[in-house]
Amino acid sequence: MPPATFQSHNYSSYPPPPPEYPSFNPQTSSPPAALKSEEGIEDYTPGGYLNVKLGDEFLSPNRRCPYTVVRKLGDGRYAALKVCTSRYEETAKDEISLLMKVRKRAFKAVPSRSGATEWAEHPGARHVVSLLDYFSTRGRYKGENHICMVLEPLGETLLNLLDKYRNRRTQLRSGELPGIPMSLVKLIARQVLMGLQFLHDECNLVHTDIKPENIREELVYFKIVGLPNTQEVIRAHLAASPTLSSFRVTIPDSPDRRKHYVDIYPSQPIPCPLPSPESGSWNGSPNTLDGSSNSHSSTRSRPRGSSSSVIIQISDLGNATPEDKHFTEDIQTRQYRSPEAIIRRNDWGFPVDIWSVACMLFELATGDHLFDPKAKRGSWEKDDDHMAQIIELCGDFDINLKMGGKFSRDIFNSRGQLRHIQTLKPMPLSRVFTETYQCHSREAKQFAAFLSPMLRVDPELRATAGEMLQHEWLGAHDITPRTSKELPRAVRSYETYEWNGYVH
Repeated sequence: MPPATFQSHNYSSYPPPPPEYPSFNPQTSSPPAALKSEEGIEDYTPGGYLNVKLGDEFLSPNRRCPYTVVRKLGDGRYAALKVCTSRYEETAKDEISLLMKVRKRAFKAVPSRSGATEWAEHPGARHVVSLLDYFSTRGRYKGENHICMVLEPLGETLLNLLDKYRNRRTQLRSGELPGIPMSLVKLIARQVLMGLQFLHDECNLVHTDIKPENIREELVYFKIVGLPNTQEVIRAHLAASPTLSSFRVTIPDSPDRRKHYVDIYPSQPIPCPLPSPESGSWNGSPNTLDGSSNSHSSTRSRPRGSSSSVIIQISDLGNATPEDKHFTEDIQTRQYRSPEAIIRRNDWGFPVDIWSVACMLFELATGDHLFDPKAKRGSWEKDDDHMAQIIELCGDFDINLKMGGKFSRDIFNSRGQLRHIQTLKPMPLSRVFTETYQCHSREAKQFAAFLSPMLRVDPELRATAGEMLQHEWLGAHDITPRTSKELPRAVRSYETYEWNGYVH
């Protein structure tokens, strides 16, 4: 089953699961509309998902109380309980190994000012998803074993947030970019870079798949923070929102020729206390999402104990790899792919993540992809168009950077020229903002100046996460303040970062 949310106490404290709809056979009838965006029934054949129902309990050797499934948060999303398909058991074990490494690197014993030794937390660790527990369970079919990972309950993705703002394109003020408000983009940029600096410098891991969303497992989430008891908030949400009914579906092509059924539930993600275009609760401040004087109506409708503080976390480390030991050379989603990955060089490293961050931030600010290559039948492939778009935006670059990859000769000739595309229309990033999106000149130049160091074609010259965190565009103020309500105790940073609010 895809990720579900859970509680460690008895399921009887919640309303019982709703009655099931009548069963249907996917070979003879179409699935209900509510299931068209969910996982396919073929995913439950041998080697696929585990059949999980609401109320099912999972025992872990690491705790006394079982985990009880109380809701399905989504299909293929990072959530509270992730049950992997049995065919990907080894991949799941690799991911657990990486998550364990991340958890161990988050804290370090350092000497305090008084001379005593205390545990300190890396400030970027809170922006990377945490593994709480893992265990295995048997499947329906003989020999099946499913790896279960217990993670923090997380909210919606950056893509969900962007979708909320895409509808406001007709209501924009003059010179305003059509995506997420720039102050919120700054907040996201800072926290993503902090998470990446932790992964790169402390864990020696390249994420390889930074983007606003991932069809299988969504990358960056808004985590509910600043709450007296997050568990109670989730419990209140579950009690207030009815659980949707499941659909009983016949599994086709059963190996034992018996009829097997599976109950598929519609996804019900936990909503996050985030601003929407309709709520009017966003005042443009990077420190709060509810600081305006006219936000009383939206505040009243918010659940008691909720917080408007925004914390994002990088998740989906399933494709992460040590910089010095690549698991594959086929990395990154197309729109966020770096030049060295396009030509399939094998000497890539941390800079590929930085390139993806720049592409993602452009998308969040504008609502459009920075690079969206298309193939033209009989003329060029996507790689050709992708490299042409990069040259148009970033300018031409040294032939040594074009060669040395598996696909270099397919894209470039011996003189370093594009083989299949001759006509280019150069346009620097600042002009893209001013001419395509009619952005104010000053804001366009500032945003372009921030993205440009991350879009240097030469990986050796591309800025690091740590360098970008010192960029003036992010500002000197702390955008994720730690307060006594957010953390049980003040945790000291174990590095001498120049960030206000982190070194107590």
